[in-house]
Amino acid sequence: MNLFPEITTNRLFLRNFKPGDKDAIFNLYSNPILTAYMMNPITTSEQAKEILHDYSDCFSSGKGIVWAIATLQQPFVIGTCGFETIDHYDKRAEIGFDLSPDYWGQGLMKEALSAVIEHGFTEMGLNRIQAYVHIENDRSVKLLKSYGFVVEGVLRNYRWFKGNFTDWVLLSFLRTDRHCTDILWN
Repeated sequence: MNLFPEITTNRLFLRNFKPGDKDAIFNLYSNPILTAYMMNPITTSEQAKEILHDYSDCFSSGKGIVWAIATLQQPFVIGTCGFETIDHYDKRAEIGFDLSPDYWGQGLMKEALSAVIEHGFTEMGLNRIQAYVHIENDRSVKLLKSYGFVVEGVLRNYRWFKGNFTDWVLLSFLRTDRHCTDILWN
């Protein structure tokens, strides 16, 4: 089995989850502000434990990889970022991310996203990274577009969400798009 890749950025440490992260995951995924557009917010500590187990299984099976986000100053989890599903044959992955509202507006998720995307292209050989975002989740769409993701379209009535069929936005970023971010960020 491969070792879980740790990533350090200017302000963040992206690492594997530990059993002790259960409370942080519970606080993150039960926060009503953060979970407004999540499919399955959690309500119990046991569900947080199951999520940690699912993340571990996802990595060990090669189906995905999700990093715990911590700051370099504080070891506790403030968010997650990673590839929820990986298609090894077509070299594409679906990216997902969450950050505690206490840390919004500081550019931390863009920093984590940049590191994870770069890892996907350089270390995992991905060609395409895509995201499905609830049509009303303006913050996430704006973040992805600021990185260089392209809106490919709106998937009408794509998911059953909180008692209704809802539209979702499909965005993508290709390996060949990477030169554009170098221009945007420099």
